[in-house]
Amino acid sequence: MSDIYALEREKDEEYVSEMLEKGIFNTIRNQEGIHFLEDRHGKYVNAENGYRIVKNTHGYSINQIYTFGNSICLGSYTDDDHTIQSALQNKLNTYYNNIPPYAVINAGNGGHPNYVKMWKSIKYHAPKGGDVIVLMTWFSELF
Repeated sequence: MSDIYALEREKDEEYVSEMLEKGIFNTIRNQEGIHFLEDRHGKYVNAENGYRIVKNTHGYSINQIYTFGNSICLGSYTDDDHTIQSALQNKLNTYYNNIPPYAVINAGNGGHPNYVKMWKSIKYHAPKGGDVIVLMTWFSELF
């Protein structure tokens, strides 16, 4: 099946295998009722320190934009370059001439919206003044 999917999407079988067969959900661990990702270093999907990698973040950002939510937020079955968070970080980099005051954090938990899990995750991260919180639920999905 993966070879057929790869041909239709002009992707190689390695891409399809990493997206569909290995998936990001195979590496979830539960800590204090919050899901974190195990470190993962693939060609298309990566996670470090419990979080999905957001492309093109800068270590000198003053504040964070935390995104909490479901599988759309996590970027399930999406490569690192095409998550919502990576797209947002790229827009911020362009707008602020690659010196953005914000670094986007993908704190998505996957699965269906679980508001208790999101609340625990927000409390765990303890955003500070100037940080932004984005909650993504089924109602925020675009069709």
